[in-house]
Amino acid sequence: MPADQEPRVLVMHPLNWLGVARLPGLLAEAGFRVASLCDPGSLLARSRHNERVFPIDQRNGTHALRSLSTAFVEWPCDLILPGDDGTVRLLQDALVLIRQGRAKGVPNGLEQALARSLGDPSGFEPMRSKVAMGELVREIGLKVPERRPVLAVSDALAFAEEHGYPVLLKSERSVAGRGVRVCPDEDSLAAAAFELLPQFAGQERGRVFAERFFEGRTCLGAFVAWQGRVVGCADLEKTETDPPGGPATVVTCIECPQLVRMAHAVVERTGATGFGSVDAIIDANGVPWFVELNPRYVPPMAPSRLAGFHVGRLLRSALEGRRAEPWSWPVGSVYALFPQEVLRDPESEWLAKAVHDVPEDDPPLVAAYGEYAEQERRRRAAQRDPLG
Repeated sequence: MPADQEPRVLVMHPLNWLGVARLPGLLAEAGFRVASLCDPGSLLARSRHNERVFPIDQRNGTHALRSLSTAFVEWPCDLILPGDDGTVRLLQDALVLIRQGRAKGVPNGLEQALARSLGDPSGFEPMRSKVAMGELVREIGLKVPERRPVLAVSDALAFAEEHGYPVLLKSERSVAGRGVRVCPDEDSLAAAAFELLPQFAGQERGRVFAERFFEGRTCLGAFVAWQGRVVGCADLEKTETDPPGGPATVVTCIECPQLVRMAHAVVERTGATGFGSVDAIIDANGVPWFVELNPRYVPPMAPSRLAGFHVGRLLRSALEGRRAEPWSWPVGSVYALFPQEVLRDPESEWLAKAVHDVPEDDPPLVAAYGEYAEQERRRRAAQRDPLG
């Protein structure tokens, strides 16, 4: 990339997650030129910070990758940033196939952009499996709750017999609290196993596993990495979530050197590049227990632009080989994520007490969030009173 040229980023996200729509604004503030490959009707497509919006064919992975090739030919870019776990896996698969010579019609420069965006392929495998990642973290010497694959209801019950209740039952594809069940007793554990196991029958990676439940504070180390090195990491506690135990809607900056060390160790072992987070439970002794790695942008990064920890600028400095600007995220500062906290509770005290991270520089996106919020309000009202 020429020194006088603004770097280009393509955000790829076929879903309609709330938080990903904030990413073009963060990148544009850092001087990136931004395009998105997404559903044209999604929130991501509504951001004014997109120079281009390319439609993604969602019929299957092959069609999605053809959409990527088409967009890349029209809009060559330096980085391709996935907005969700499925897209992370899809892009990893694409890079491996290209390097094996098994992909046809690959546009010039696409392999290099993928390699720059995804990091070392030798680290892909643990990123794709929560069980494998847990084993890797345990090998490093970090704390990980006891886990065990569950192939039948009897496996789950045997785990509970050994470790006691409550037990967490999770799928390998769990995200944002979906695919996770907290089971306080034998009946609930058996019911959860009967629910989750059939969903993944015959899928090599679609395993279900039991995990020991830990009481503690749910936190994350939100990081920017480059080629297996952490450029910056901020420790955040999930002060409010929606639903309970799900994605954060309010975050508080904390100080936990052990969580920072955990993020550094995981990034170094996986060769991760770009945005990501290490999720952990911090116990009563202040010790973080590893939960999972998210090798992508996470919504609590959005207020980084206000906190002195601008993830977009950190990423650009890494891409260009420059020393990162000094950064900080003041310990104790509290941020209400927009629009997540409004959706959780329109009367929330945090909307007044915390810094409310509204993207006022992106009116089309704010309007789109308003439309989404109204639809969500009606949906929740219908659930409470289905007879209306």
